[in-house]
Amino acid sequence: MQQTPIRRDQEGRYCLNDLHRAAGGEKRHLPAEFIRLGSTKELAAAVSNYGDSHISPIDLSRGRYGGTYVHEDLAIDYAAWISPVFKLGLLGV
Repeated sequence: MQQTPIRRDQEGRYCLNDLHRAAGGEKRHLPAEFIRLGSTKELAAAVSNYGDSHISPIDLSRGRYGGTYVHEDLAIDYAAWISPVFKLGLLGV
């Protein structure tokens, strides 16, 4: 895994765009592809119902400093979707 800083927003969500770069930036691993998955939508709904419901587990922001920001559980799921090795590297295992 490359040494890429992973930004977080004011709500503590992680930037999938940064994780995408850290994983090598393959087009097939774009955050938008992950967000479209039914399993991602299901996990986002579960996180919404379980935790702080006033904070959306996914925030898509446009512009120069925009990106796809997600709850920690979704960020870990994204890393696992890319590869088990990337997930373990992210977790420091």
